Amino acid sequence: MSWQARPLTAALVLAVGGNLPMFLTGALSAQLRDALHIGPAVIGAAISTAYLAGAATSPLLGRLVEAVGWRTAARVACL
Repeated sequence: MSWQARPLTAALVLAVGGNLPMFLTGALSAQLRDALHIGPAVIGAAISTAYLAGAATSPLLGRLVEAVGWRTAARVACL
């Protein structure tokens, strides 16, 4: 892999890995409703809360990533 493709690949992997839990929760919502005996509104609220938390912390964490560098931030994100 060329040196130019590495940051793009890392960003893609981290973006997909970060959003995959919400997409899987939506895909498995019928099974979750039956297993946990909750309504669709609870599942929607949980997913909305996760996206809201991401939007609220994005400016702060963006400045943090600029301060420490993307490699360090990616390593911490993988933990």
